[in-house]
This record gives sequence, C-alpha cells and structure tokens, in this order.
Amino acid sequence: MAGNTESPGMLTTALVLGIVGGVFGIIGAILWMLFAGFGAAFDMAGAGAFAGGGFIALFLAVLGIVG
Repeated sequence: MAGNTESPGMLTTALVLGIVGGVFGIIGAILWMLFAGFGAAFDMAGAGAFAGGGFIALFLAVLGIVG
C-alpha cells in the first residue's frame, strides 16, 4: 500500500458520488434529447445541433460511470 494514501471511506464516497453523478447525467441527457425532439417536431431552427449535445452528454455520463 505504498502508493495509496487515501482512507477506504474516502474511496467509497468518491465511488458513490461518481455513480450518482453519472446517473443524474444520463437522466439529464435523456431530457435534453427529449426537448430537442420536441424542437425538431415543431421545426425549430437548430434543433439538430441541440440533439447532438444530448448524445455527447449521454456518452460522457456513461464514461463517468465506467471510468
């Protein structure tokens, strides 16, 4: 344990916060894409670019949980 200077409680807290943040990120990304879909359905300008941001947010939220 020469390289590990953190307490086990701190590691558990970091893991839980990372998972909770990733779950909230996934929920936010899904809502983001839902509103972008409404924008595309009502033919609003720039709705496609807005949906692209939702896919990026979803990818980063999953990456945050896995990583």
